[in-house]
Amino acid sequence: IPDGVTKIATSAFNDASLTSVWIPASVRAIDDYVFSGQPLTQVTFQDDDAHPSQLETIGDRAFANTALEHITLPRSFTMAGLETFSDMAKLRSVHVGPNVVAQGLFAAFARTPLLESIEVDAANPNYQSLDGVLYTKGLSHLATYPEAKNAGGHYSVAEGTSTIDEGAFASARIASVTLPSTLRRVEKAAFVSSQVTSLTLPDGFESMDNMAFWYMPKLERVDLGGTTAVSDSAFRYDKALTEVNFRPDLGRLTSVEDYAFEAAPITSVTLPESVTSIGTFAFNDNSSLTRLHLGSGLTSIGEGAFVGATSLATLSIAPANPVYSVNGGVLYQKSIGGKILVLSLPTNGATEYTVLDGTVALADYAFSNNTSLRRVVLPEGLTTIGYGAFDGCNNLTDIVIPDSVTVARGL
Repeated sequence: IPDGVTKIATSAFNDASLTSVWIPASVRAIDDYVFSGQPLTQVTFQDDDAHPSQLETIGDRAFANTALEHITLPRSFTMAGLETFSDMAKLRSVHVGPNVVAQGLFAAFARTPLLESIEVDAANPNYQSLDGVLYTKGLSHLATYPEAKNAGGHYSVAEGTSTIDEGAFASARIASVTLPSTLRRVEKAAFVSSQVTSLTLPDGFESMDNMAFWYMPKLERVDLGGTTAVSDSAFRYDKALTEVNFRPDLGRLTSVEDYAFEAAPITSVTLPESVTSIGTFAFNDNSSLTRLHLGSGLTSIGEGAFVGATSLATLSIAPANPVYSVNGGVLYQKSIGGKILVLSLPTNGATEYTVLDGTVALADYAFSNNTSLRRVVLPEGLTTIGYGAFDGCNNLTDIVIPDSVTVARGL
């Protein structure tokens, strides 16, 4: 690229086939997708004392899907776009200069399976490298963990770290990680697709963003530590997760939000007395769940929270709970005037079940996927059969429906 060029426009080299490029000091901006998909093996930024680089920004996916193995960014560089250096199958190391701003490398290195090291100029006021791992200055945030670093091994997050940033451990190939006592928050999709097998959050931990730990294919055990809320989709699709300690001893957890553990094969759930709400489909699609205990503080259960819990053998609730009760292995919610709402599957493998007198409604998905049931008798006074109430009850041959039913979305 000739001297004097100050900007390289979006997709400027689309359909080219470049293997090397020289970028003069005059270039101030490289826009989106400029070199994306090129077979680049070498990029040189002019940046010496006689010709200091003026490059400040590199746009979204500008170098994505290139064949570079090493990148040294010029001293003037301040900010990368979204996934600027992502999907680089051969990238092994990156060196960034002193002027990168805070958030200037956000999600820049996604899906780089051979990346082992990110080094930062010691004069940078916003970032620092600790043994090749990218932290914010002072170590308060872990920003990016290189995917290939310690593959199959262990990593200890630096003590003093309070936040693990969005996507920080995405696709990381480590098998285990030790989290510091100072950790207080994990951001969105921080561990997505990582190979970590167990997680222990510290007792002082506070919050996680949506999807913080979802799609972790090898995660087997979790200790929630001081978590106050298991966020929306936090452990969704973790299909090896069989054991979760909800830490009833700490009494800090107050909610399990929508889809939090969907498709996670947890075998036993004991919720602390401090939990007040369970979100929609929170434990959906878990045919491995055999034991469920709900605490006295629970006042809200979202629709379909336990749909698919076809192996549930033991369902219990703290006697002091003012809203819910269990009768014949079925969860009921007390309603206006002492009338009740059926919320959950029978859990004893019964082939016939008679819903309690006084019940006014079947909740959405109330008996969904119960393949044991063959006959259900609904009481006089029942007015509503919720959506999907008998969905998947493949062996059900007989339902007694009273004349009082006026809404039947579940048939």
